[in-house]
Amino acid sequence: MWCLLFALSCFAAEDPYVLFLTNNQRVEVQAPPECEGQRCVLVLTDGSRISLPANLIDQERTRRYNEEMARRKQEQEEAAAAAAEEAGDSQEEREPVTLTSVAQMPVYDRSRNTVSGTAGPVAPEPLGPPQVRNFSSEDPVYVSKETITRFADGYRIEYEVKINNSAGARNVALSIKVNYANEAAQELTQDLGDMSFGDVKTAAFALEMSDEILFTSYQITGDLPTLR
Repeated sequence: MWCLLFALSCFAAEDPYVLFLTNNQRVEVQAPPECEGQRCVLVLTDGSRISLPANLIDQERTRRYNEEMARRKQEQEEAAAAAAEEAGDSQEEREPVTLTSVAQMPVYDRSRNTVSGTAGPVAPEPLGPPQVRNFSSEDPVYVSKETITRFADGYRIEYEVKINNSAGARNVALSIKVNYANEAAQELTQDLGDMSFGDVKTAAFALEMSDEILFTSYQITGDLPTLR
């Protein structure tokens, strides 16, 4: 569940522009509406054109949502470019990191990870295929995979946490924040305990919310022990 609250991208031609009306109805169109005076002309995704009063459009919510979607897309494109560049430098030697004392682990967020691909199992009886993202990172502990599956009664979100630090990590905890299109948000935490080098642990969260997830973010906390 890592990235997405960071509106950084430009919509490609195939991405719909989403309008929110003052009655909470959501409308997908080909481009931002053309408004003149008190009326706006919309071009729907099927190419048909409609006209409606400008005061029926929730301008602020529409702007925030589409900026957020654009930002998310740009972040994904930048992460993919970084992954390609890193793959080209894979033969380059890296200096080893030596820890000399117990250090408080800093907070890591999804935006520091690099998207490396998508894959994953389909949960039983979902409303659609799960959204799966795989990540790679040089951080001592990081999220390597996020899977979001939608069901009739809500969502199931799973995170795989991995350890790069050769001495492992202690008291690892994963906190997530889920933001929905209706502007609601949920914050949850799961303790993963102590983890050794190479360990992979899964944190699963069941969310009873029917509204669309706009973006997710996370924090990892814990202690890095000293190598002896």
